[in-house]
Amino acid sequence: LELGRDTDYLKVVSAIKEPLSYRSAAGALDEELSAEDLRFREELRGIAAKFPGLGGNHCSRWCELQVSRVSDLHLSFLHRLQDFRKDFPEDVKVEFTTPTEEVQKDWLEQEAMMTQASMEFQEAETKHGRKWEEYRLKLTSERDAKVKQLLDQAERSQSKAEKQLLLHQAKLYGQRIDGQLEKAWEEQRKERDMRWTQHQQQKQELRQKIKEESFAVVQRAEDQASASSRFSEAASGKV
Repeated sequence: LELGRDTDYLKVVSAIKEPLSYRSAAGALDEELSAEDLRFREELRGIAAKFPGLGGNHCSRWCELQVSRVSDLHLSFLHRLQDFRKDFPEDVKVEFTTPTEEVQKDWLEQEAMMTQASMEFQEAETKHGRKWEEYRLKLTSERDAKVKQLLDQAERSQSKAEKQLLLHQAKLYGQRIDGQLEKAWEEQRKERDMRWTQHQQQKQELRQKIKEESFAVVQRAEDQASASSRFSEAASGKV
């Protein structure tokens, strides 16, 4: 088969039925297992969506075909599980995801949230920067207008003393506004640094919390595996 002819192929050939296909005596899954079937299918589609090279029309159809095949195999397992679960001891708990997988999922979700928070932080910083820029432009415009007014008055003045006074006033006013502009730059920098430090600290604390939780779950899983291995060895020795 060649890419470009896949569409015609998929119209004629449907997904191969899995030889291990199985349906329970009830004919349909209960609510819990139906939710697991849906979760598994969505997870496979999510995995395929993460690969940019599989986004084309032809590739996406091939991915959907493979998702259908794997999901059908998983579905047959769920049907078989439903029939045989009635024979399980009452205290046996069936888990479809391990604690480490749940922690990893939470980690990815938190990373996505932190990425979104960083984007929102940058947008907020742009707005803050625009606000300060508008303030500085206003000061600059007022300075230029006032200085021009004083210089024009000095130029029209017939008195030498008055002219010198007006020129001195224009100089002092310009220096005062320049000082306000410099102070505005400094305040903007301090505010930005404070917000950035707080943002980074929050991200670091969240990452450290998730890391500690992940390590604790992995450690418990390893301890359980070790205990199970010791029990198996002891039981084998007795036998």
